[in-house]
Amino acid sequence: MKQNKQRNEEIFLMRLGGDTYTDIAKMHDLSVQTCRSVFFKKHREFERNIKDFKVVELQMLAKITTLSIENKRLKLQDKNHDAIKKGLSIVLNYGYFSNRTAKVLQNNNIKTLGDILTKKRSDLEKMKGFGDECMREVLEFLDQGGMTIGN
Repeated sequence: MKQNKQRNEEIFLMRLGGDTYTDIAKMHDLSVQTCRSVFFKKHREFERNIKDFKVVELQMLAKITTLSIENKRLKLQDKNHDAIKKGLSIVLNYGYFSNRTAKVLQNNNIKTLGDILTKKRSDLEKMKGFGDECMREVLEFLDQGGMTIGN
């Protein structure tokens, strides 16, 4: 049985190498028809193995691609998170506000963009000296940058 398997492998490889069925048949003392059937049987087996290999290869490629995309997405999220953190720490330029609004913000320890953005509207309204005019100026300032405060 093992000899037949080895012989069949040899026939298959010889045919792939360009030997004719006649030459192979003479070498193995077989009929040409037997050599052909051995070759085609081995060839079908080989094709099935190749298809199985391709499926596994494609599955692995899909996993690698998915991991690569996920990794890029996470890196992008990290960059966005860093940008947001940097943006929140931008020190306010009180020159954008009237003297009164600037003074109210300073007196209530609001020094960065993040200090404004993390406050709710009701928190700002509760600050001493923070009236409708201050609210309007702060909202206009934030609107220019495409930002809003929480409700």
